[in-house]
Amino acid sequence: MRLKLRSTLFVFVLGLLSPLSPVARADSGFYVALASFESIDNAEIALSRAESSLIAFPSLIPAEVDGRFLYRLVIGPYSTRSEAEQERQSVVGYEGAWIWSTDASTVLLGTSDQATIQDAAQDSREDASTSEVTLVDTAPKGYSLNKLRVAKANSRNKKSARHFQTDIDIRGKLFSTTSLLPANDIQRQVSGTPSYDHTGDVRIMLKQDLGPVQLIVDHSTVLLNGDSLALGTVDSTVDQTVTNDASRRWDWTWEIEDGDRHQSFHRLDRLAFKWQSSQWGVTVGREAVSWGNGIVFQPMDLFSPFSPTVVDRDYKAGDDLVLIDRLLGNGQDLQLLHIARRDIDGDATSDVSSTALKWHGYVGSVEYDVVAAQHYDVDVFAAATRFPVGQALVRVDVVASEDLAGDQVFSGVVNADLTFMLADRNAYAFAEYFHNGWGVSELPDDITLLPLDLQIRLARGEIFNLMKNYVALGFNYEWHPLVSHSATLITNLHDNSSLFQTGVSYTPSDNQSLQFGLIEPFGGTGDEFGELPILGGLFTTGGASRVYLRWVYYLGL
Repeated sequence: MRLKLRSTLFVFVLGLLSPLSPVARADSGFYVALASFESIDNAEIALSRAESSLIAFPSLIPAEVDGRFLYRLVIGPYSTRSEAEQERQSVVGYEGAWIWSTDASTVLLGTSDQATIQDAAQDSREDASTSEVTLVDTAPKGYSLNKLRVAKANSRNKKSARHFQTDIDIRGKLFSTTSLLPANDIQRQVSGTPSYDHTGDVRIMLKQDLGPVQLIVDHSTVLLNGDSLALGTVDSTVDQTVTNDASRRWDWTWEIEDGDRHQSFHRLDRLAFKWQSSQWGVTVGREAVSWGNGIVFQPMDLFSPFSPTVVDRDYKAGDDLVLIDRLLGNGQDLQLLHIARRDIDGDATSDVSSTALKWHGYVGSVEYDVVAAQHYDVDVFAAATRFPVGQALVRVDVVASEDLAGDQVFSGVVNADLTFMLADRNAYAFAEYFHNGWGVSELPDDITLLPLDLQIRLARGEIFNLMKNYVALGFNYEWHPLVSHSATLITNLHDNSSLFQTGVSYTPSDNQSLQFGLIEPFGGTGDEFGELPILGGLFTTGGASRVYLRWVYYLGL
């Protein structure tokens, strides 16, 4: 198997280095363009936020405009201009959205009386308002992603001193949780109930252009306070704050102070140099990378996935990596990734590193990824696809890996989501099935007796569930352009225990957000989402009811 994987990697590297066709347009059709980014990382952040909001079918399409290489955040494609225009008018929070036609290699202003030359003649027979056609080569003035702070970092092209432009943003976050612990919970024996935990985080984000290279630095100062620290743990159920760099290649976390119920430190979550041309991209340093199509569960994201119930997903934890991106024709691309880590003895070895190749491509309206990797010295193969079915978007991820005995273990996720209008308001719904190949069909009497393969991946933070099969259902409703309400139900198909999470988000401005929510488990003793026995059944863990409050404020300098 190892020889086969190395041969596969060799073939991929040859493809990476071979001369390929220049940048091409995406498949023909009409797209609603929401924003353009020069940085693939900013584009991926925008894509992630669009996917988690009420935006239908968001994707990234590379484009070369006036010698500059951009990533466009779009929705579509649509077969006709009128369909795209209908979607453009329904998008909330993207007032500068416009219609882009790949057929004509041009863009269309966001009004209903403009179309390509080819479609204008046909449309004019159906609607006289299409008789006047205006074609432009650049995006409309003021085109930006209104609701995302990351758009600011990509307005550098409007400034004359672009090559040495400095962008600084600051994000302040306050996060508090209150937990009602069951009678036999081990933490309740130490701190009582309810249990309180608080996080304060100030993140300073610097982007400095140094000619053809961009320097990215994100520095966080974090204060933790609460009852979870009394047990030497941090409750990451809803707030997955990184507290150390024990396994990362570089230890860039420095303690400020540490007490029985409080801890403070500062760390570098990003420190990377990036170089980009029209066809190549190279990133060296600490950055975040996300692979896979899971909404709640992320089996294909091997590196630093979010827990299914985490609320704060603004910034994924960075890893120490080298990432080479080669843009191919028709929007396809090839990525070579290497992540360096240290083992429990503090030594940086290949046994704990990850090396992966990912091919991202299109076949008609179907988008796909193929991955070959060595992850912690284990061969991993994965494939993913995304395709529309009616008004819904369906995604499938399948991951194959080896356990300690050398047997193949398969995990995967299938989901579909849909955006629609309900009582004249935007609504979003999804359904997801997750198969955890590392999980068990029946929980042991003591969770410390779980299989070693499962314990290893739980400890590494790659997976967060104990059993094999799950279903997640989610719904989001926009009561007001500034107020939305979300609900997610996760059900274990083996013991029928469930976890219900709901929250209300209020966004009074582009710079500020306030969230309030509840997480409620439904399960009995011995169920995964109930009370799990530990220490021979003397105590339990889990099964707590939680409420949380999250406030975030952005400041651009």
